[in-house]
Amino acid sequence: MKDNSRTTIKRITRSIFLSDEQPYSSLFNLYKNEFLNLSIQKGLINTENLALAGDGTPVATSARERKHRVCDCISKGITDCTCDRFFSQPDCDIGWDSSRDCFYHGYDLYMFVASDSDSDLPVFPLFGPASRHDSHGFLHAFFRMKSLLHDFKIDKIILDSAHDAMPFYEYFKQEGITPFIDLNEKRGIKVKYKDDFIIGKDGIPVCKAGRKMNRDGVEKRNTVSNSIVL
Repeated sequence: MKDNSRTTIKRITRSIFLSDEQPYSSLFNLYKNEFLNLSIQKGLINTENLALAGDGTPVATSARERKHRVCDCISKGITDCTCDRFFSQPDCDIGWDSSRDCFYHGYDLYMFVASDSDSDLPVFPLFGPASRHDSHGFLHAFFRMKSLLHDFKIDKIILDSAHDAMPFYEYFKQEGITPFIDLNEKRGIKVKYKDDFIIGKDGIPVCKAGRKMNRDGVEKRNTVSNSIVL
């Protein structure tokens, strides 16, 4: 993420995204009324103290661009004309699927989920072109979510190493949001953040001395076990 991302964040924070002005407004309203609001009413998503996780995922739509001719050149024997084409999905393009090590044609689906819910329930999805980097996908999705779901109060956010850039940390600090972001080793960071224990085959943490840790209670809110060495 380049230095101009700091300027991008400052600019986009001043933007207002109105639901009726979005091309997906009817679909978003359907999702919000029939799913999101019901999840909130049933207490499955806590909007007062929300812990989010965000990431992008590839959505392949076809093996190539979906288009057809709008001219009559083919009837004249011209097969390689440069006339305009009609594109069925003009907002699709080509991106890289890092999990499958291949290029694909389609969208990038950036999804925010409630990481503190039992099943990581979706909060806000947004389609973008396949070529969009996750750090940019975050910006498009996050600030639209803040405008369209302005009553939601975000307390924590979990992101992968694609978001490991100083403008993100500065923004989260300014907004009082606690970030949990994987460190990006491509930025020259070689020292592991945590190397003082490993997880054994039975799931129990083991300290550097090779001794298993004992449970020292449970944080009920997130059902996370805390361990110490005795």
